[in-house]
Amino acid sequence: MINSGLIARTGRISLFALVLVAGILSGCQSKQDQALDQAKKQAAATGQAQQVVSVDKNGTTTTTIVQPPAKGQAAGAIATTSTPPAAGAPVPAPSEPTVSAVPLPPPVPVNVTIPAGTTLAIRIDQRISVKTSQAGDKFTGEIVDPVRGSDDSVLVPKGSLVGGVVDASHGRGKFKGSSVLQLRLT
Repeated sequence: MINSGLIARTGRISLFALVLVAGILSGCQSKQDQALDQAKKQAAATGQAQQVVSVDKNGTTTTTIVQPPAKGQAAGAIATTSTPPAAGAPVPAPSEPTVSAVPLPPPVPVNVTIPAGTTLAIRIDQRISVKTSQAGDKFTGEIVDPVRGSDDSVLVPKGSLVGGVVDASHGRGKFKGSSVLQLRLT
């Protein structure tokens, strides 16, 4: 004869253990998944692509690029590449996933000819005056309004960074004369 109380108690314990194991497994994320979640959050917050790089025990490097979401989208694009170690090269040591920003390529300078006499509106980033500035001092700023060519094409977009130098800075005399402040864009 089997004791029904023992079965009921054993059944409860087994059911409890099953629920506990299922809860633990469903709440666990791999380190790779945690790193991807972090990269998605950083990409959305900064607007810059993030990369997750890890090396497995065989030396295969896995790189996942997470793009920030485009306007009107909830999630960004994700691309993953796996690269085995090169033949004959030493196998890299395994590493945990690391998240970092994808380095942006440096901006490519563009040569533009702006016609003589063109008015440029520039917002200067620092204080310049005849009292404090001297010839040779450098300054930076940005274009306030886009500079347009004769065909109405944009030669220099609004917000473009500019730099310059103070060519001359002379305060007026005590009794006569006028102040001179000459700036030149470089």
